[in-house]
Amino acid sequence: MQTTRPDTLVSATLLVCAHRIHEAIELLLSCDKIKEALILAHLYLKPSEVVIYTEKCIKRLIDRSSSVEKAFFSIIFNVGQKQWITATRMVHREVEISKIRPGKEIEQLAWCWVGINLLLNALPPSSNDNDYLSNECLHLSSMCLTVSFRLFPKEPLFLNRWYEAFSHLLSSWSETTPCPGVVCSLMLLNIGQIVHFYMTSYQEEKEEVIYECLQNDWMKSISGSDCLTYFNQLIADRQPSSLLWEVCLTHFCIDFLLFCLIHNHCGLMNKLVQSDTLTAYTDRYKASRKSCEDIKPKETSYLIRHLFSTYKKLLITNGLNTDSEICCNGVVDGFIEK
Repeated sequence: MQTTRPDTLVSATLLVCAHRIHEAIELLLSCDKIKEALILAHLYLKPSEVVIYTEKCIKRLIDRSSSVEKAFFSIIFNVGQKQWITATRMVHREVEISKIRPGKEIEQLAWCWVGINLLLNALPPSSNDNDYLSNECLHLSSMCLTVSFRLFPKEPLFLNRWYEAFSHLLSSWSETTPCPGVVCSLMLLNIGQIVHFYMTSYQEEKEEVIYECLQNDWMKSISGSDCLTYFNQLIADRQPSSLLWEVCLTHFCIDFLLFCLIHNHCGLMNKLVQSDTLTAYTDRYKASRKSCEDIKPKETSYLIRHLFSTYKKLLITNGLNTDSEICCNGVVDGFIEK
């Protein structure tokens, strides 16, 4: 140990023989022998002391890792500490970083899904403080639409798998207080599935097609005012107009859904009329529709021709005929041809 270049493992062994375990572990850590230090701690120290050295080892791994690995290790470390909110914020930061790197949409989806599942540990199902979770869910579902439209027609089951994932997420939530963001996400993914169906029909040159409207238990949880709130927050984060078809089509799906939501809920529409904000939703729908028509006019026209009648049938199939009663057929029908 007194030589100019002592062997680290030999020196640590001598310290162990002298019952100087802590010094041996610190020596190994100082020489980046992290695995050896961790094994030695587990062999000789009490559990309470092992925890301390485990944290030291993980922090050392984080410090010496690359930037990508560092983020991953930091999240894992906070998960191990059950610091769910901190871990979620780190995940959200990685999502923001992914946004500035082109072609990283799949990476964004993965990070968002990890963040949502971490939030589920931070917020119990009975929690009323789920606005952040709701916004994250809706943000993820909108990205799913964009990616699925970009992958079309290569990955026909992409949206279906995400729909199943969100359905499972909703089933794990409290039945009395379902997370509104998950319900909104299912609404948006459902619209995406319908659009996929008609895009496929268009490519196959089928003029007369019928989308099979199924009963969905989650539709009973739709709250017009809650959905309006969360979709408005999603729209507030919208980037300036894009020339990409998949982005324009995603915006159109959101605006179409809002348009139908407002015009199919009499109480909600009357409230907007009184506050003089109804025209804003109508104008936004027209603008997003025009963006799609500028890129693919024939395909957009085909989608419009089928979407309104299909969604109307979907609402009726699910028994939404009280406050959700379709009360503005004339207005809606007018927008099919305009």
